Amino acid sequence: MQSKRKIIFAGLDNSGKTSIILSLQEKFSYFNTKPTLGLSRSILSTTDCLGFGIVLWDLGAQKKFRKNYFKHRYQVFTNTSSVFYVIDIQDSKRYNESIEYFSKIVETYEELDEKTDFFICFHKVDPEISNRS
Repeated sequence: MQSKRKIIFAGLDNSGKTSIILSLQEKFSYFNTKPTLGLSRSILSTTDCLGFGIVLWDLGAQKKFRKNYFKHRYQVFTNTSSVFYVIDIQDSKRYNESIEYFSKIVETYEELDEKTDFFICFHKVDPEISNRS
């Protein structure tokens, strides 16, 4: 039986989590992504490369959904192989909010006594503004 690994993509709304997941699935879409409402799960088959399946959890991050993840933290955060926390580097006005959310996620893993790997991803360099001085 093939084992599966749970990988969570978290970060504030509009940080680019869904775009990253679509890229991993080779479903490139630069302009047509819609906000993830609630939690979205998808399976990424990697049997040819790594020998196991990956279940990607895309945590839609509007405030009402974030509260729900912590309310149901056992179902959401247990048995996680990795957490990719995505920060929109162009949204500097929300850095503090993003740090607070990330801190709450880390605290939740500590409370649940869950061990996982964390990866911080700085995302979204849009060509039309990346070349500004």
